[in-house]
Amino acid sequence: MQKINFKNLPDTSTPLNASTLNQMQDNIESAIEDVEDTIPTIENSLDSDSTTDAPSVHAVNEKLSGAITTDGTSVKTGRIIDNKTEYIKRFSFKRTSSGSQIVSKSLGFILNNVIITKIDGTAFSDSSNWFDANLGDYLQNTAFANKIQLLNSSDTIEVEINANFDTVYVDICYINKN
Repeated sequence: MQKINFKNLPDTSTPLNASTLNQMQDNIESAIEDVEDTIPTIENSLDSDSTTDAPSVHAVNEKLSGAITTDGTSVKTGRIIDNKTEYIKRFSFKRTSSGSQIVSKSLGFILNNVIITKIDGTAFSDSSNWFDANLGDYLQNTAFANKIQLLNSSDTIEVEINANFDTVYVDICYINKN
């Protein structure tokens, strides 16, 4: 890039002519090329080992949507919270007897070693309809509540499936404390 030192009138050593305008245009094009070299390439894959390429939203969503297996292992969500990688694990609970039923499963991780960032769930009713699984602190049982709790004492997830429902799915997101 060649710098043009413009001077005030009456000095005429830097006239506004075609040569000066062409030099300004060359300088601008050169500056744009320098900036373009610093913009990461968008890759439609998560397989790149580049430290400057950025994965496309499509590639991230495709990887996430295919990665979560019900009752499988925890997988990365792609989110970073407090400089820590967030994981998700999906559980399914099926009522196998008449009436309400409590079903427990091992979380596969130690609750005291993680911070739960989100718990989300859905429930499939006897009437073949889908509902949000009611989450929270239950002091009173309601006709359509499914109690979901994580137990520090045994590192388990416990779901009380209401008699009106067949199956409950629960997604637990968490980050490791360390």
